[in-house]
Amino acid sequence: MIPAKIEEKDFIYEHVPADQVIIFREEFYALLEDFALTINMDARIEVNQPILSYICTRVDQRKDYYVYYHSTPEKIMHIAHEKEMGLWAYWISKYKPIRFASKVDDQRFFVQNGCTVSDAFAAYIVISIVCNSNNERAEYFTPKRVLDLYYDFSNRDFSKEAMISRIEDLIA
Repeated sequence: MIPAKIEEKDFIYEHVPADQVIIFREEFYALLEDFALTINMDARIEVNQPILSYICTRVDQRKDYYVYYHSTPEKIMHIAHEKEMGLWAYWISKYKPIRFASKVDDQRFFVQNGCTVSDAFAAYIVISIVCNSNNERAEYFTPKRVLDLYYDFSNRDFSKEAMISRIEDLIA
């Protein structure tokens, strides 16, 4: 977690506390519920809980990394929420904690969209963050651009840093 004051000699990563994990999960499931309404499938979605917990830790570690490498003793820097959500999208695409309960539904979704449901959810996170409180940005996400985003996630065409930069560019 983020220390109150940062000094190199005493900066040691502390695992994300349980109350923060609950907040992460609540936001995750709220987005997942919204996403489920957009995919036009009646299939049941499952979430791999251990992987979701691992993603919580990875995002939190990256937030601490940001604090450590971007702060000075006089000024503690914090990662923006949009960047944090970009990390969530990256790790969801990488570890794929979301799937359909039925393999047939998983296969059908992939054939129809060219990506897994985890990749599509990662794209949904990016679109949600970019369009949050700015409906004009939604015009950017044409069906072709959404498919391109699916392709990028499915083929892992970017790094964590590239994901954060992409979100920064889209919200600028």
